[in-house]
Amino acid sequence: MENLSIVDLNIYVLDFIYKELDELRDQLNLAAVHPNLSEAFAYHSRDRFNCFYCECYEYRYIHFILQHCGRNVLALHAYDPKKSLEMMQLAQQYCPYLENITVFIPRDNLNQIEGILIKLKSLKEIEIIHRYYFSNTRVMYELKERLQSFPHIRTIKLSNTCRHGPLNRTDIKNRARKRKMVLEMENLSIVDLNIYALDLIYKELDELRDQLNLAAVHPNLSEAFAYHSRDRFNCFYCECYEYRYIPFILQHCGRNVLALHAYDPKKSLEIMQLAQQYCPYLENITVFIPRDNLNQIEGILIKLKSLKEIEIIHRYYFSNTRVIHELKERLQSFPHIRTIKLSNTCRHGPLNRTDIKNRDRKRKMVLFQEQNI
Repeated sequence: MENLSIVDLNIYVLDFIYKELDELRDQLNLAAVHPNLSEAFAYHSRDRFNCFYCECYEYRYIHFILQHCGRNVLALHAYDPKKSLEMMQLAQQYCPYLENITVFIPRDNLNQIEGILIKLKSLKEIEIIHRYYFSNTRVMYELKERLQSFPHIRTIKLSNTCRHGPLNRTDIKNRARKRKMVLEMENLSIVDLNIYALDLIYKELDELRDQLNLAAVHPNLSEAFAYHSRDRFNCFYCECYEYRYIPFILQHCGRNVLALHAYDPKKSLEIMQLAQQYCPYLENITVFIPRDNLNQIEGILIKLKSLKEIEIIHRYYFSNTRVIHELKERLQSFPHIRTIKLSNTCRHGPLNRTDIKNRDRKRKMVLFQEQNI
């Protein structure tokens, strides 16, 4: 541990480090230090450069970005005629899945760029921008006809700058940013938002029912719900929630459940089965055991290796038998279980659902007050 270096961290830890660096410049400077850091940067940026506008980035960084992230670039836009040939060469070298390209072709490099366009076999759409000195010639249209002879190229569009004159670098950067913003807004869906933006959306939804209905729409939204609720269900009182939502909650947030309380004897077996499946770190459990499911629930309790404390609640029909005490003795033989408590309802008779929910909420309120002291 003393000799551990940042380059020895796994890719998921490095991904979190890159998330903490707000500036792309800082991320790139870190990525350039070591191949492991470059690989982690590529993983972190796997969806970032799908649509790549060259003029939105400092030229000195473009080669590095395309070298490590070019496999994810599907659309590339290069408006600077002085750099277009170099951009096309980088695209040919590092972007094997490029489908859409917009390139400003200067007269001097026309043949070279045409040669590269022909070699990019994944291309489907091409937009060629040319200067006003091509506007009265057939050169660009002949190029378009030649490119159209290749079956993989579906769409070719010609544009020229004769209406506004040649673009300067500021114009190019402004146009690139504007087009990028419009494209991102057109394609943006709530499921494409990052987990932190989705977390803010969940915070605006006051009702858990609304949060759960949204989370059920898409796996990305389910993941964001689990992130938003990472501390919410540490102590899980089943009767505080509608039963239809409990499997979904435990499926996505069960890894964070440390204590689970199930007082409804009609649902206790199903709850225990869900706990076994989705709550690997469960330490404390309170369960109401009906006579019919005693053996099955005992089997599940034994398999929950993380359990430390168990409270078993039983009905009055167990009060004069040794069944529950024998269960306690069997459970005490497992070293990971430290505490086992038995309770029965003989003093008050069997609990109905309203009693269960009232008792549950009262215990939850006491627990929260103890945590806040």
